[in-house]
Amino acid sequence: VNTQPPADNSTYRRPGKDEAKADDKTGKEDTAKTPAEKRAEAAKKAESDKLKQEMCAEARETLRTLEESPRVRTEDKEGNVSYLNEDEVAKRKKAEQERVGKYCK
Repeated sequence: VNTQPPADNSTYRRPGKDEAKADDKTGKEDTAKTPAEKRAEAAKKAESDKLKQEMCAEARETLRTLEESPRVRTEDKEGNVSYLNEDEVAKRKKAEQERVGKYCK
């Protein structure tokens, strides 16, 4: 006597079967969030916005320094001081302009 149910080899998709798996594949979020989850999400977004503002201010300050200073001095990990040549200053200016564009929207 066979006590196992027959294997489901049909291509017919029954309503309600594996719907949770289908939602995971599409990346849909659960729309029913608790108030605590909503507050946590809002706090995370505010923290992210604050960090973006700080990064924007830092990038603008660095860019201003690169544009206004005739000689730009840098210090390595051992404390040795060196000055950037024109090519290095140009590369850093370009990098800081990209940072300004990224963080100062």
